[in-house]
Amino acid sequence: MVSEAVGFRKPESSILELACRNLGVTAAESVFIRENPDDDINGAKHCAFFTVYAPIQFNRPCSAADAICLEFLDLPEIIYNF
Repeated sequence: MVSEAVGFRKPESSILELACRNLGVTAAESVFIRENPDDDINGAKHCAFFTVYAPIQFNRPCSAADAICLEFLDLPEIIYNF
């Protein structure tokens, strides 16, 4: 979902709630995977998503995420264990 297209910006909870509503799921049933620990991970964590930090662009520590994914090949296992 492109934030500019729907009129909300991350980390506003509105864009995350809209995405869940459009998909027919709850935040607790969802996994949020992003690379920005400040805006993306913290906003999704606040909305009760299971969060995965993928430090591709922002290679900084992120203690807020539920999991850290250093290799995309590890994502299936991370998601399976959530």
